[in-house]
This record gives sequence, structure tokens and C-alpha cells, in this order.
Amino acid sequence: VIVSKGFELLSASRRLASHRPNYEESPIPKLSAIKEKVCNHITEVVRFQVGIDSQSFLNPTAYLLKSVLQWSQCGRYEAVSKEITNYVDFHKFLDDEVQGLYISEASLSTLVLIGQINVGFWVRNGSPIILQKRMYTKYNMRELTYMSDIFNVQFSMCMADPDDFMVTFLTRWGLKSWSNGTPMGDYPDNETTVGIVNECLLLFIQLLTEIKTLIVVSSIDNFERTLKSEIIHAVAFSRCTYAQIMDTIPDHITKHSIFDKYLEEYADFTPPVSGAETGTFHLKEKYIEDLDPYYLGLSSSKRYEIEKCIRNHMSVKENRDFVDTFIPVKQVCNVLKETAYFNLYSISSTNTFGIFLKSTLEHIKKCQYDGLLPRVIHLIHLCVVNNLNDFMKVFWHEYEIIDTEFYHFHSIGSILYALLLDDNYSNVQGKIREIFRVLSERAPHININGYLSEQAVSFNPELLKSSKASQLNKEEEHERKKKQAQARRDKILRKFSKQQMKFIEKNVAANAALKDVSKSEHMTDEDVPPEFVGWSYPEDYCVFCKTDMDADPFVYFSFQENNICDFGIDMSDPSSVINEFSWILKSTSELTPKNKMENIHERPVLRVCGHGSHIKCLGNHMKSAVKVHSQTTKNIPSSYGFGLIFCPVCNSLMNSYLP
Repeated sequence: VIVSKGFELLSASRRLASHRPNYEESPIPKLSAIKEKVCNHITEVVRFQVGIDSQSFLNPTAYLLKSVLQWSQCGRYEAVSKEITNYVDFHKFLDDEVQGLYISEASLSTLVLIGQINVGFWVRNGSPIILQKRMYTKYNMRELTYMSDIFNVQFSMCMADPDDFMVTFLTRWGLKSWSNGTPMGDYPDNETTVGIVNECLLLFIQLLTEIKTLIVVSSIDNFERTLKSEIIHAVAFSRCTYAQIMDTIPDHITKHSIFDKYLEEYADFTPPVSGAETGTFHLKEKYIEDLDPYYLGLSSSKRYEIEKCIRNHMSVKENRDFVDTFIPVKQVCNVLKETAYFNLYSISSTNTFGIFLKSTLEHIKKCQYDGLLPRVIHLIHLCVVNNLNDFMKVFWHEYEIIDTEFYHFHSIGSILYALLLDDNYSNVQGKIREIFRVLSERAPHININGYLSEQAVSFNPELLKSSKASQLNKEEEHERKKKQAQARRDKILRKFSKQQMKFIEKNVAANAALKDVSKSEHMTDEDVPPEFVGWSYPEDYCVFCKTDMDADPFVYFSFQENNICDFGIDMSDPSSVINEFSWILKSTSELTPKNKMENIHERPVLRVCGHGSHIKCLGNHMKSAVKVHSQTTKNIPSSYGFGLIFCPVCNSLMNSYLP
């Protein structure tokens, strides 16, 4: 009954306004669908666009369906027997896999809407929609709404065809072009597209790791798991007061009578030192491994803080370099084996999923979308740990080799190896090495070196082991290049030295011959042969037109001022210096202005920088300087362009010229 009513409401909300409902004799009406091709797979998808068509945050029938499905597998105070749980077959409630896919249509659309709000796609709607999202994801409604939608999507992942689910999932996110190999065209700008992909990857990770509602055995077990997760992620690595913890965790959890008991179990209390301070809580060491930066409801800043602290803790605890640390993944496959959701990871064995991951990795490399890389690598790590055998055919599959000239790095595994070759991706290289370590440890029958030798260029197996080995290789390569540069420099210096010696020998011989010739009688400068003439100082030229000084009347730039001139003192004789300046030692009353001025001589002083120009070129330059000076507000001399200019070559100030 719930499934039937749910499809009726879904059909009414998903049909276009111009399309009349046409209910058939079947209790479940036919939904308006359209064929979509994503990652080389074609399937029918419900005709609906998140962000364009109207929708609601609340889906009551979806929440009711989640309650029925979940509580059919668990008891109120204790676990139900295996006979009862095995008797319930979810496939009997569904006519086919298509209904298993469509049953989460409303829940998936709501989760996509939340992702769009997080990246600012709905910023034009202002604070009301932000408040609705906060109530949906953080407050008391979260267990009923947010967690129910997550459960329904996970249910479809287990019951529907994996390829059909992937096409529907990516279509709802509006990432058809991105998945098909074009990183543009899905959203108005690249920034929004990257943000949507980031939220899509986050939801993928959460769907594959948040399995609390899939494995609970009783209501008490459900509440205890919720308490543990909320307290651990509220405290995390920081020291929090009791009030801060109460503000972070929803009220329906903190107001429970046993909340304080569980808080003492998971966190240690540090009493205040003085009366003005308050006590703080910090997470116990044994619960640090349960922290997950991708936990539901965390803000982006909190995720970054937890991720950084986890890696720092691993670095200290295991004595690793920070670049070799990574975020551990949850191994949930063993827990799910005994439940009806054992094939939660079935999507990771499809080519649709593989093409999406490969396209995302290629877009990251080509367009420098480094912010997406940690979540993509974490998603791949999850699939390797929890679905190793089935994921391997996707991991090593080479997709779309069109140009035979570039036939390397077309598989997910080879692209990960390519990221190890680039220092720009050092932040995720520790996790990539962990992925290859898990492969070699849990699947020794897979020839990793053989695959990478075929799919990568110049494969070096040492790069897969540790960053130290790769660092040594890079240092050796650096030393080799350094020696090559040194050899090239020495070769150039030897060549230059040889040219200098030839130049010196030639000029010494010419000067010696010139002296011999000049000794001969009745020989003028014009009679000296050209080959005997050495280097001479070049003639002056105009700094403006760059022509010879003889082309027009030529002047040198100069600066004239009155200054103290030479006293005519013999500085080598101390007595003459003392006698000359003896007037300074006399009292002021004994001196007259005349006596002082007799020892101070001011004369015009002319200073020349050595550059010059034609008088006509100088006049044109001063005219243009006057025009520029009248239109500028910079601090320059008031007479600039009239009687003052700067030398264009050495920037010396000049107020006169010397013919």
C-alpha cells in the first residue's frame, strides 16, 4: 500500500503541467520518463530537473516507507530472530528493478537540492531556503528526514540495476556532460560545476559508508550508535565545553536522560583551573579511529579540521611523513554480508561508474581541479577495500582509446600512478600508495607491475612503495641535471676564454705593428693601414633619435648650480689646513661677515652626465613633457618641461645644456 501510494504521489509531482495523468489498471501509475545516455549506458529516467521543476523538502511517504523497511529487520528492544528477517524479501514488494530505482526518486532529488544549496546555486532565494536546509540536515528533523532519504537511496542502490541507478544518479545531479568527458555545459560556470561535482562525490561516499540504518538490530542499538557518532564528531580533536557540545548536537539527543552518561564514556573531562574558567571535554584516544571527516551533517570547515587532525595523528603515531598519511576508510562489506543490503557496492563493478571516475580524474588533471582529488581518491579507496574483486575489472579497464599515438594512462589505475609522478598532487600521494599496497596485499594474484608497465610510460615500481624512494629518485635526477648544467657552463666558459685569448693576441699584434709604423718619418694618421687600428671609444649619438651627433647641432645635458668651490688648500700639509680654518676656532664676536666670506667661495658649478642629443630633438622632447606634466598628478618638479628635465638614459636632473 505504501509503495502504491508513494508512486501515485510521485507521478503527480513529476508529470509536466501539459501532460495529463493517464492511470492504467495497474495500481502503480506509469511515470513520464525520457531516455538518457550517460557513460555509454542508455536507460529511462523520470522526466524531472532538480533546480528547475518545483519540489519539496519533505516527502512523508518516503519516510513512512523507510520506517517499514527498516523496522522489518530489527526489533524494539532486542534483535529479532534470523527466521523472521530471512522471511522478509524486499523484492516481493517490487514488480521489477525499475520500481526499485524509482522508489527513491523523491529522496534523491531532495539530496541533490541540498548539494545545490551548499554550493550557492540557490543563493538568490536568500535565508529562507538556507533555514529549511538547516532544519532538514542539522536539527531534530534530521533523523526523520535526512537519514530517511539516505536510506531510501541506499535501498535503490541494492534493489535496482546498478547501471540504471548510475545514469539516474548522475542525471539528477545534472552532470551528463561531465560524465561523458566534457567538463562544461552542465551549469552556468565552471566554479558551480566543480562545486556540484564535489557535493556529488561527497554523497557517493556517504551512501557507501553511512550504514547505521542498514545494520541496526533494535531501537536501543540505533540510539546508541547515534549517540556515539554525534558525540565523537562533536568533540573530535578539539577541547569543547559542555555548552559547545550541546549547541552542536540536536536537541532530541542532548535532552535524553542518558546523554551525560555516554558523554563521559566517549570523552574525558578536564576540570577548570580557576573559578573564572569552565571545564572542557576531549575525545578519548581509543575512539579517534572512529572519526570520519565525511560524516553526515558536518560543515566544510569541520571536515577539513578533522581530516587534518587525523593525518597529523597518524603522522605522530606511526612516525610517518605527512605526505605519506591518509584518511583510513571503513570496511563495511563484512558487516553488510548478513543483511539484505549485501550488494550495496554493486555499482562499483559497472563500467558506468568506472567511466565517471576516469572522466573526473582526467578533468582534474587537465583543468587543475585539485580540490576534487581527495574525495575521488577516497571513493576509489572505499571500492578497493570493500569490493576488491569486482572493482578490479573497472580499475584496470582502459576506456576510450581513440588516438593510438597516446595510448597510455587510460585506466583508473594508470592515472593514479601518473599522479604519483607530479609533485603538485603530493597531498593525496600517500593515499594512492595505500591503495596499491592494499591491492598487492589482498590480491597478490593481480600483477600490478604488469598492468602499469603496459598502461604507463617509464614505469618505476619504487614510486608505489614510499615517498622516500621517490624523493631519492627525484634528488638523483636533480643531481644529474645539475651536473649537466655545470658541464654546459664549463664548455661555454672555455669557448669564451678561447675567444678572449684570440682577441687579445690580435690586438697586441696590431698595437705592436702600429708603434713600429708610427716611428717611421713623415707618416700621418691617414697613412696608417686599417688593420693596424685597434678599438676606439664610440662616438656620441642622440639619445632620442639614435642618429650620429653630426646630423644636427648637438648639445650635452648639464646641471648648473652655485656651490662651494675648491679653497686652494694643500690637504697634504696639516699646518696649512689648520691655518686656513683657524677662523672657525675664533669667537663669534671676533668675526665679521666679511671675514667669514673671505674663506667661503661660491662659484657656478656645471655637472655633465655625458649624454646628449640634437638641439631640435631636445626641444620636441621638452614640448611633449610640458603636455604630459599638465595632465598628471604625480609629484614632479613644478618647472618640469620648461627648465628642468631628466636625462632619458641615466635619469639625471638637468637644467641647462652644453654645446
